[in-house]
Amino acid sequence: MLRSFVAPVSAVLGGALWILHPLVGPAGDPLPRALLWTGLALVLLATAVGAAELVTGDVLALRLLVAVAAPLLVWSVMEFFRPDASGPYVAVWGTFAVVAGTWRLRRDRRSPAPPPRPARRAPTRRAHPRGAHAR
Repeated sequence: MLRSFVAPVSAVLGGALWILHPLVGPAGDPLPRALLWTGLALVLLATAVGAAELVTGDVLALRLLVAVAAPLLVWSVMEFFRPDASGPYVAVWGTFAVVAGTWRLRRDRRSPAPPPRPARRAPTRRAHPRGAHAR
């Protein structure tokens, strides 16, 4: 429950900081720089947690690999397309992060919790085997 709440909330907060980044002042000031890097940390956290939730099963190593690789992929794509004047560009990505995080929060709130899975029963031995080999 907590993991599914961390990703969208940090995406919304990080995106909001990125939207505020070009509005507070020139790029050389410490406040816009702090907004930029704090927003980046929050968005990368949202990406890591959200990507780790996509892994099914209990393989911790795979979850960690995906949690590290997904934010690096997002960051590299953002940096690849970034123009020289990055203020409006970062605000566009911030808007995307806010929309995605808000959508995820609304979707999680509307959908009921899945019912618990029943315990697996041990296989029973049958008197007559089934299948092609039983003919």
